[in-house]
Amino acid sequence: MGDVTNLTVEILAQIRDELVGLREEVRTRLSSLDTRLSNLENLVTDMNARLRMVEAALLQTNTRLDNLVELSGKAWRDLERRVRKPEKHVGLS
Repeated sequence: MGDVTNLTVEILAQIRDELVGLREEVRTRLSSLDTRLSNLENLVTDMNARLRMVEAALLQTNTRLDNLVELSGKAWRDLERRVRKPEKHVGLS
């Protein structure tokens, strides 16, 4: 019976050692995943900041374009008014 007990104890010790090794491997992988996740979070934060800058630039560009359309529309209407007078005077319209 001593041989069976020794064999059982030896098998249980091997199982324990494998579990300890597995636990260490899982901890190492988890630490690596935490680092990678932290890096991804930093990248997302940086991208969000850049996107806010792009959004602000686009809003500024849209405002400028709106002002350009408004100003050129006024200039066009003024030109139409000024050209119409001489055309009427010479009988072109």
